[in-house]
Amino acid sequence: MVPPNPDRVPVSMRRRKCETVTEMEARGWDVLAKCQACGLTTRVNLRHVARIRGPAFSLWNRRARCKRVACPGAAQFLGRAPDMSWHEPLDAPWPEGKPPPA
Repeated sequence: MVPPNPDRVPVSMRRRKCETVTEMEARGWDVLAKCQACGLTTRVNLRHVARIRGPAFSLWNRRARCKRVACPGAAQFLGRAPDMSWHEPLDAPWPEGKPPPA
């Protein structure tokens, strides 16, 4: 059986193996935050996020304030696993049996 092309594996399936920022860092994910208002794109330091928010923190289905001064926009997180060719939004259904954080 031929393995599927990595770019055809839905990001929702990748979430099962990589829920937290600690898991993303360990598996070599590259994560960006892109403002939906001004377009500013910054690289997310996963180790820093884990240190500040805790190792079990998840970026899936989250938004953050834009880092540009005076921009009222929200940044969407985009992730790329090592075998992916491009970044995709970290939007996927919550895993079964695990409620979304408040």
